[in-house]
Amino acid sequence: MCGRFVQAAAPGAYVKLLSLQGELFGVVSDIQIERYNVAPSTGVWVLTSEDGGARPQTLRWGWEPHWAKGGKPPAINARAETLWTSKFWAAARHHRLIVPADGWYEWVAAEGKQPYFLHAADKAPLYFAAVGLFPTQTRAEQDDDGFAIVTGAADAGLLDIHDRRPLVLPPAVAAEWLDSATPAERIEEIVALCGLAADAFAWHRVGKPVGNVKNQGKALIAAID
Repeated sequence: MCGRFVQAAAPGAYVKLLSLQGELFGVVSDIQIERYNVAPSTGVWVLTSEDGGARPQTLRWGWEPHWAKGGKPPAINARAETLWTSKFWAAARHHRLIVPADGWYEWVAAEGKQPYFLHAADKAPLYFAAVGLFPTQTRAEQDDDGFAIVTGAADAGLLDIHDRRPLVLPPAVAAEWLDSATPAERIEEIVALCGLAADAFAWHRVGKPVGNVKNQGKALIAAID
């Protein structure tokens, strides 16, 4: 799963690697975000799919259909295995966005809930596939706006950390995900086949202060013995 992540680079750095083919509707800052402990229910800088391009905006992490409100907390992850079949995602699954990140955290129960920081082995930015509802040129902001990160089953070495992982897309595929003209068949293929493999990532233990959402700063991702 993905329940906490890092978004530290500048929006401009994330966008540059995507080589978007369409228009970018909005201003992209070159000031670093420097969020080292992004938590659910908070606003997150994302890129949403727009007819003819993509739109940078801040969107709440967490989404639920209107008929599910008042029950469980909004979902922060959308399982790839049920994304196309579950009634829960019917209103959101065709509204795509990318959540740029520098890595994410997982807690290993077998080690006394030891937190780990997972990142690209080459330290490159990560692009999480996500779905949700959000403002566009033709849709005003609404109370149910938000997003959930698509997750899939972990494999290989990642299984030592957790049995689920976010769907992380290579930059070129992330650009396809954002393109509203990408056929539905290709989108389903991306979810099933195009996530980065386990050997694209590296991970290390970090200190337990990351467990408190109030804590921030680069020290949270520093490796410990």
